[in-house]
Amino acid sequence: MAVNTVSLREARLRASATRTGWRLALVQGLVSVEQVIAAAATEDGKPLRRLTLREVLASRPGCGDVQANRVVARLRVLLGVKPDELPAKRMTVAWLLDGRASGRAEAWACAVGDPTTVYAGFPFAERPQL
Repeated sequence: MAVNTVSLREARLRASATRTGWRLALVQGLVSVEQVIAAAATEDGKPLRRLTLREVLASRPGCGDVQANRVVARLRVLLGVKPDELPAKRMTVAWLLDGRASGRAEAWACAVGDPTTVYAGFPFAERPQL
């Protein structure tokens, strides 16, 4: 059975363009981290699942590598895992959305914000305006 390499290449390029577009929108402040994660949970947003949490965090306006690394480290502490057990490159949006998450979404909410305020519908609903 022959594999159509042209369509595979096109699919890879479309997926890359999707990820790039969403990251650019995040950098420009047009979308929030929550919106990126919610979009990744849809069929059309499947390519976003390959983004690492560190990439998503570092793409926020006013956030750099240091702050993104700090949040990822805090997430590991909350989950009780060591960096060698769970490298940052394995901490993707897909990993966060995995149905076998065992508290990952709650730990994510605690790591990126006020641990006492997890809003209803996280991560699939938009954060309510205060």
